[in-house]
Amino acid sequence: MLTRLINPARHLLVFCLLAGFGLSQDAFSQYVPSGGEFSSQVVPSMNGAATDFSPHRSGLSALADLRIPIGSAAVYRITQPQLVTSGIDSNQLMGDHIRLFCRTQEVAVQVSNSGLWTTNDSLMFYGAPHPGYYTTTNVYWLGVSGGSRLAMPILDGATNSGGIRVTSYWARVTYAPDLLWRDFYRPWDDTIDHWFAALVTHTADTPTVVTLDDRIAAGNATLNLLMYGLTSGSHTTRVYINGNSVFSFAYTGAERFSTSSQFSVSFLLNGANTFTFRQTNAPLDSAYVTEYSVDYLRSLKARNDTLNFNGLAGTNLYQISGFSTNMGFRVLDVSDPVMPQLFTNWSVTGGPASFVLNFRSVSTIPRRYCVSTDARIGAVSGLRRYFFRDLATTNNQADYLMVTPYDLRRPAYDLLKHRQTNGLAVKAVPLDDLYNEFSYGIVDAAAIKQFIGYAYYQWKKPAPRFVCLVGEGTPDPRNGLGLNSVLTLPVHYGPSSFNWCAQDNWYTCVDKPDDWLPDLSIGRIPVSTTTELARVVVKIKSFETNTPPPEVLLVADKTDTNPPPLNFKTASESLIWPPLDRSGYYIFGPQTVYYDDDPNPQTLRFNIKSAINTGVHLVTYFGHGAADLWSAQNFWNTNDIPGLTNSRYPIVAIFSCKNGAYDDLSIKCLAEVFVKDTHGAVACVAPTVLSVQEYAEKIAQGFMGEFTNQTTRLGDSMNAGLLNLWHWNDTAYELMCYEIFGDPALEKY
Repeated sequence: MLTRLINPARHLLVFCLLAGFGLSQDAFSQYVPSGGEFSSQVVPSMNGAATDFSPHRSGLSALADLRIPIGSAAVYRITQPQLVTSGIDSNQLMGDHIRLFCRTQEVAVQVSNSGLWTTNDSLMFYGAPHPGYYTTTNVYWLGVSGGSRLAMPILDGATNSGGIRVTSYWARVTYAPDLLWRDFYRPWDDTIDHWFAALVTHTADTPTVVTLDDRIAAGNATLNLLMYGLTSGSHTTRVYINGNSVFSFAYTGAERFSTSSQFSVSFLLNGANTFTFRQTNAPLDSAYVTEYSVDYLRSLKARNDTLNFNGLAGTNLYQISGFSTNMGFRVLDVSDPVMPQLFTNWSVTGGPASFVLNFRSVSTIPRRYCVSTDARIGAVSGLRRYFFRDLATTNNQADYLMVTPYDLRRPAYDLLKHRQTNGLAVKAVPLDDLYNEFSYGIVDAAAIKQFIGYAYYQWKKPAPRFVCLVGEGTPDPRNGLGLNSVLTLPVHYGPSSFNWCAQDNWYTCVDKPDDWLPDLSIGRIPVSTTTELARVVVKIKSFETNTPPPEVLLVADKTDTNPPPLNFKTASESLIWPPLDRSGYYIFGPQTVYYDDDPNPQTLRFNIKSAINTGVHLVTYFGHGAADLWSAQNFWNTNDIPGLTNSRYPIVAIFSCKNGAYDDLSIKCLAEVFVKDTHGAVACVAPTVLSVQEYAEKIAQGFMGEFTNQTTRLGDSMNAGLLNLWHWNDTAYELMCYEIFGDPALEKY
């Protein structure tokens, strides 16, 4: 989604020692290629035009169908036995016809044999990760038909022609863990991903650790620091390096602050280095560290027989020490990750204690290099041959799209068959297949929108009406905190008035530029196991074959007299009850459950439980709320749902705050517990974030006006509510964050 805000490719300064003399950091300011970094944006931007949506499949010209996941920058090898085991006919393995692709480009490779391969043959390539929010795993694709391979260009690395001896380079270590999810901080700001590495206050030290090795013990290093002020006043951040007070930075406000500042390398140690932060403008001085990095001059020395490093412009003789062998080297210029260049005629000096690799490079700009011994070439794992579902075929047609991880296929297909029996043309869209055809195999939320928009515009008409996302969501897709469920489905995040929040409706805004009105009905079933999904499907089928009677429960919080005054009972009586009353609904029991009428939380809890257990058709709530409860008086919460005994399941429509925060890592929200529990509800409507009451009322008015239409489905009612708000305010954030939890194609009657 977003790239890191300090980009090594953009900020790294490159330096060297010439004939044993160190140059100052000011001597070099040229751009240094990142070496193996791709853009974090996998698919083009989508602005609502039909031409914005198209397939994105790698290697189609070679029918590339062998998927190769790559998670780190290195030289890799694929052997003939691996390819045969993966399902490629050994008689098709001609070295000159084996082609490799990444995204839109063919990747240059080296093969051991240009003819028919035997079991001893292999392919070598340079692989690089993906710098994405949703994954760091890049995907390469291999095919064996459709033209000749792209061979690695060869460079002469012989050192006998002279040049400047280089025995050191500028290395970088970075501290940038995603440890603090702060969705409330700068909620309108889409230039940050709202993850931070550390909170710094005036009350305690904040220590962090980075490790470096083989530093040159003379000269300066550079600290590159990115922070954001948390409080609105003046800030002063003091930075200690291994206990020494080195920097004091002043800045103002809840704003971005970045700096690159030099310091003596004598403050650094080989091994662990503690960088400690503290705010000094007491009493209200707090800030976040997003990341920092340290650039230091390092000996040109291999780590475990490999090294990636940035070089220099000019004619240079690189001398890399620390190798355990004097043979079998792979020396590559990887400045362009899809067109690596292979050096030959390198030489080795030194003895068994520390062999030194020598090669010569000539370039007018700085370059990036990857060096590895043969024994340290990466073994590719996770090879898999894919059979494409042809989601890009334009003669596809479906009313109903189900996007789901493949591991949830059994109960998912059960729901698909049920949808087909009640009149919808359906299409199963396993996530892996969607990624393979619409984002080159790379995990990214934008791929889901890319596919939905393509189906909407390019498939046979009528266009899809419903999209059901099946899978839990998380703001931590790379699972840095280790809290995720096993199976997740990407969440798109965007701004709101109060929080950076989950916005599944974004996936279906595919018509017209900058239009926040969904063009298809969408819902999410936030499950992570087949057991959970099977339970939800049972409830859906039960509801549609045994619809509860037209009985409703109307719930409202106490009137809030704080400005602006919020009368939730009046909103319920004026916006929800009239269309129900006209359609023959009746109120459960003797009365509604309004706090203003009966300010006893336990009585309210009992009445809500009784209504749901009896089997009402619809439950609505107007009032304050948190992710897991209704009202500051807490007369209903997630702990009440497991105690229900109902066998008829209501639709629950919540016009409150955060009851649909299904992505919250710390707590289960009401909407998902209602839907996932054995009892509870068949579906919920709720916001994923804090909601403005007047906007919630507009959604409720439109939703209820359509709800009593017995010829439409739940998603149609949801879209009617969003449309009513859109006519009143077409940029209200609630258009993005009010969602269906459950199946949007649910038959309401």
